[in-house]
Amino acid sequence: MPLATACRHCQPVEPHEPKGRCFLMKELMSAKETALMLGCSIAAIRKWAYQGRLKRVKVGRLARFRREEIEKIAASGLPSGHRAGLRTTKSA
Repeated sequence: MPLATACRHCQPVEPHEPKGRCFLMKELMSAKETALMLGCSIAAIRKWAYQGRLKRVKVGRLARFRREEIEKIAASGLPSGHRAGLRTTKSA
């Protein structure tokens, strides 16, 4: 089977054997991609990452999110029981 080159950063790999940084980057999502998947704003994604509600992976100075974890959150919701953006007010 001939070897294929995934990208300029990776060494030649077998076509069915994903290795190298390119495969890892496919498993990571930007804030914009995460926001589209969860149906919210990019600002909300950044806020939740800052608060620790979403786990992020730092790639240099960029924040990326694991696709597997975001898919779980999309199916079940954020770990906290509170809905984002809603504030509780005291009744008089």
